[in-house]
Amino acid sequence: MKKNVLGFTLMENLVAVMIIGVGMLGMVGMQITGVRSNQGAYNRTQASIMATDIIDRMRMNSAQAIAGAYDNFTTEDNEIDSPACATTAAGCNAATIVNLDKAEWSDLVSGTEDSAILLPDAVGTITRGAGNLFTIQITWNETDWDADAQAKAVLQQTYTVNVSL
Repeated sequence: MKKNVLGFTLMENLVAVMIIGVGMLGMVGMQITGVRSNQGAYNRTQASIMATDIIDRMRMNSAQAIAGAYDNFTTEDNEIDSPACATTAAGCNAATIVNLDKAEWSDLVSGTEDSAILLPDAVGTITRGAGNLFTIQITWNETDWDADAQAKAVLQQTYTVNVSL
């Protein structure tokens, strides 16, 4: 006797739903990984922009940088007020531009109530090595998933640039 097959059986439907479900979970996992990677790339880009900002400022005022005016500077717990000459028509001289550069860079790295915080818990440092080799370092905290501990972990990230003036 010949039987007519009219449609899917219940078992075939369950298998199809399981395959679609596993595929959807895989897509969600890939999306989460992509968003996390994108956030890390954004943070590294912001750190690069911040480092380039102070490097350009130091190049514009290279005589003061070579004289040591920027040596061993950190933005951590460092609230520097902009010099008064920044708002005058006469402008600042080379020595007071150093204070203006430090104040504006501290605001950029740390954020202020008037500006957005671009990197969480960011700290910028300027150190001087041998000769005129300066190291600009930006550190910040990133939250990531620790697979071993099966929990969120706060990891400190660092972006470092060496520049010779």
